[in-house]
Amino acid sequence: MSASKSIDYIIGVDQTGAIKSSGKPKALPACILKVEKRNNKFIENKSKGLGFNLQSLERDKLISFLKEIGVDFQASKILVAVDSVLGLPKSFSKTKNPKKYLYEKFQDAGSTAFYGFKEAEKYFNTLLKKKYESLDEHPRRKVETQLNANSVFRSRPFQKNIQTGTFRIWKDLSSYAFNEFLLWPHDLIVFEKGIPVFVEAYPSLAWKILNKSNRKSENFKHLFKKMNDVSNIKKVQFLGGDHKDAALSCLLALYLVRDYPKWLSKKSSNIEGDIMGSFLING
Repeated sequence: MSASKSIDYIIGVDQTGAIKSSGKPKALPACILKVEKRNNKFIENKSKGLGFNLQSLERDKLISFLKEIGVDFQASKILVAVDSVLGLPKSFSKTKNPKKYLYEKFQDAGSTAFYGFKEAEKYFNTLLKKKYESLDEHPRRKVETQLNANSVFRSRPFQKNIQTGTFRIWKDLSSYAFNEFLLWPHDLIVFEKGIPVFVEAYPSLAWKILNKSNRKSENFKHLFKKMNDVSNIKKVQFLGGDHKDAALSCLLALYLVRDYPKWLSKKSSNIEGDIMGSFLING
């Protein structure tokens, strides 16, 4: 199946847990890819660049944002590849319905009044059954161990912190009713108009798979060759670092749907969730 038959748009979102002086969260770096059979193309902003700043992933705000750039949320099949942890180690959930368990955690996060580092740390500490003395002892999912990705329970050092941004994304996702979104790999993914599919992206992995590099690379030859079915792909090189990560998350999702069309179609029994593209590393 070609991507154009199943998806209209892919939204790549790079997480940030940073807050403004008002205490409200800062905008999320985002890129939006229009998926078509012969002309995949990033939507361009008013300056003809590829980067957007998304106020929130909350449902109403996402709908409004997309409307402003000419995308009808209710009439579109949308995949959102977001740099956020969308699963927990199996020791935290014994349920046979991991999406329901996670949704409850989204709601718990959403019920808190504040954002930021301290609030996120306090929230995730409430999920832990004990205090961990060493940073390396924090529980990780199997896929995080395999990819050397950080635990969502690890808040320090800050530059390796996925926790604060994840907390913010979970608060945003709490705005959706349970049946208003699909969560890969826990749901059986059948794209429907107005029902976004959320997948967990890991930009470092996207860079490795698509460009054989990290985000600091100034050589994009592997990316440009591999994703030459995106007409304005070369504009990725002019993005800032966070927006580049958002673009790479978009592109990895397109690459996987294009070249490995079955990766989304099977509901997983893995209650920990998964990271998009991990199967290419883990076999």
